[in-house]
Amino acid sequence: MSDTNLNLMIVGITGVGKSTLLNAMFGASLAKTGSGGAVTRGITRYRAKDRPFSIYDTEGLELGASKEQINDILNYIRQNRINALNTGSFQGAINLIWYCINSGGKRFQPEEEDFIKELTNAAASTQIPVIVVMTQCNETNEEDTLKECIWEINRTSGMAIKDIIPVRAAPIKNVETFGLDVLLAKSLKLLPESYEIIFNGCQIINKELKEKAWKEFEDDLEAKRSKARTLVHSISAGAGAIGAIPLPFSDAAALIPTQVGMIVGITAIFGMTVSKSIISALVAATIGPALATFAGKTIVSSLLKFIPGVGSVAGGAIAATTSVALTELMGHAFIAVITQVAKGNLSIEDLGNDTGIQKMKEAIEREKSAPKEG
Repeated sequence: MSDTNLNLMIVGITGVGKSTLLNAMFGASLAKTGSGGAVTRGITRYRAKDRPFSIYDTEGLELGASKEQINDILNYIRQNRINALNTGSFQGAINLIWYCINSGGKRFQPEEEDFIKELTNAAASTQIPVIVVMTQCNETNEEDTLKECIWEINRTSGMAIKDIIPVRAAPIKNVETFGLDVLLAKSLKLLPESYEIIFNGCQIINKELKEKAWKEFEDDLEAKRSKARTLVHSISAGAGAIGAIPLPFSDAAALIPTQVGMIVGITAIFGMTVSKSIISALVAATIGPALATFAGKTIVSSLLKFIPGVGSVAGGAIAATTSVALTELMGHAFIAVITQVAKGNLSIEDLGNDTGIQKMKEAIEREKSAPKEG
């Protein structure tokens, strides 16, 4: 973890309230409490003392800013990731960009629209997510309209905005602070590999804010797990129909793509994309031990012969109840594994190697011994 750092870039036109947002979010100005230094013209990196966190703060842009000033920011974003890949060190690599827009403007200025399109394109090319932060909000209908307008521009103009979050970083008369916990939670979901840093290492974040964001993250994760469990139950019922076909091992041959399709659906619920080849390999490597729970070694050895490269088919048949139970077991085990990916304990790439296969086997063993509902 020594080479892991959470690096946030914040961008916006002059007067948008970047400093107010940072102070409210992190409880102190890094410019005052941390060490700062210019990394290029118009961009300063502030590092938190003794914590794996830093902010890349850009100079406030003016509407109609020079192309040179804009290019300095865009080129730095691209070069920042290239340098990290070339050196193998990601301590300074930008992980997330907040683009701040003043909600009082009531609309996107054309110059701002052009810039954020270029910004999101540059970020997308280096796989850096961008959140638009609507600052100085007062919870009005006009702000809802502005948010919808930005989403529409995002859809029609080829932008790559990941989310739009309205916030009020400092209270005013009749309007309390709001939205900061949502911003932190949404940022967390875009940075699964950094969640431990955010909640354990980066203690400059306000305690109350961290607790709210953590609850938001856990609630969202549980909602995804619940939806995934519903999918598993639905597909398991279909697998039972496959198992009822009175043909030698017809169900075994059919169940492998059933498991693959189910797991593809679970990854979609969790907002992740995993290649079908990785999922197929994961199923092929773990379905045998899972079936051993229900069918015994003889049927398992026969089932394995359906997997390409293993051998020919032997006779036999698996009951519908076994098909259902196997699908339920594989589904719930994968939900446990993908939850670890969401929390940053595993990477998507791990699902395609021995680490992911071992985690899936361990999850299967836990599910086998877990109390069953009903």
